[in-house]
Amino acid sequence: MKFLLTSILYCYSSCLLAQTTEDTILANYFNKVGIEELSKVSSYVYFYRSLSNYDESMFFTGKDSKANIMFYKRKKQFPLNYRQETQIDSTKSKFLIGLYNKRNSTHTLLENGQVMHIGQMEHNKNRSIFCDYGNYSFEVCKQLMEAHKNHNLSYVGEEDFVGNASYKYFFESEYQSKFVFFDKESYLLTGTQNLQFNESENSYKIIVERFYEDYIDVEGILIPKVIRTIKNGEFYDSFTFENIKFNVTLKDDLFHEPLEKSEFSF
Repeated sequence: MKFLLTSILYCYSSCLLAQTTEDTILANYFNKVGIEELSKVSSYVYFYRSLSNYDESMFFTGKDSKANIMFYKRKKQFPLNYRQETQIDSTKSKFLIGLYNKRNSTHTLLENGQVMHIGQMEHNKNRSIFCDYGNYSFEVCKQLMEAHKNHNLSYVGEEDFVGNASYKYFFESEYQSKFVFFDKESYLLTGTQNLQFNESENSYKIIVERFYEDYIDVEGILIPKVIRTIKNGEFYDSFTFENIKFNVTLKDDLFHEPLEKSEFSF
């Protein structure tokens, strides 16, 4: 009986310690990046250069480096409306607009004025976590906090990631699974690994790796200046942020036609 009680207390203490470790690491990360300041952000604009290693898609424009400007505006806590302008060449621009309708839970994507996609968002709360646009914006910190609150993040342990001692977490939801890495010294997010489950081998395979690099301080918020993506072991794309402004006054007209190049200046 005494042995059983000791075992139960040991297991409880171990679980409590693991939970404390998990919470402490994440708390240090949130504090380090400036979650309080980030929570006050309702809109932002950033200029970035993109380089991709794939054919033209709805988001990007081929294998050459492109200049892009991105506008985000939040009407409520989540989600965001956004507008992307990409300079294809000296005479041609490409416009991408994403509009979220909370009333009927839909997301409409327009490219150069044409509707490319209308999607239902019945599980909006879950889909907001690590959604694609979040990986390329500054929402990833908020998404990690949401994942922690929803118990979608679990602490795995310590592991080297890109040559640095790191804390490793496992993220799982109805839509995807991935590993998340935080640098052990700085507590900053350094990368994620999207996973695909192989039923025959009963194991996960890494299909996409994303790296967050060269953090800079912008108005009290730490931002990765460079985001790189590796897909199936090969370079996929990279984004280098050159100018960033938070809480910019953006008119609603910006997210609708006419699709003329904005006159925004940093």
